Amino acid sequence: MIRRLLLTLALLACLGLARRATAQQHAEGPEAGAGAAHTTPHDAATGGHEGHKQYELLPNAKDPQTWWAAVWVLIIFVVLLAVLYPTAWKNVLAGLKAREDRIRKDIADAEAARARAEATLREYNTKLATAEGQIREMLSKATADAEKIATSIRMQAQHEAALNDERAAL
Repeated sequence: MIRRLLLTLALLACLGLARRATAQQHAEGPEAGAGAAHTTPHDAATGGHEGHKQYELLPNAKDPQTWWAAVWVLIIFVVLLAVLYPTAWKNVLAGLKAREDRIRKDIADAEAARARAEATLREYNTKLATAEGQIREMLSKATADAEKIATSIRMQAQHEAALNDERAAL
């Protein structure tokens, strides 16, 4: 409740300052316009810009209005800081902390997934090497079996040829 009251007072003070500054500008307006009524031939040639108020890039440090405006800006800043710090700043910090935790968790999950992928790759490479070894072994065994069968067929054919020669000789 007190915070709302302070915030309301700060906003009313800002509005009062803005109203006062606007009133001062309107009060200065006719004076600047009266000076523009007296033009010289030089003013007509240059477009009459000298009748308008020239604004500087930096405020005049000797002007008390500049100092009062700076003081009010500081007061408003401190009041808003005092009001927003316990309310909004905690939420901002909590959001940043939650974001940081989420990012850390995502990084940890990504590292775990990478480790699992590397382990799976090693496992597949091991299985592939084992399968290649088994294929070589099977091929060598099949080659040996084929040679044995070929030798056996040759020997049987030679034996039958010899028997046929003996029968033919009788």
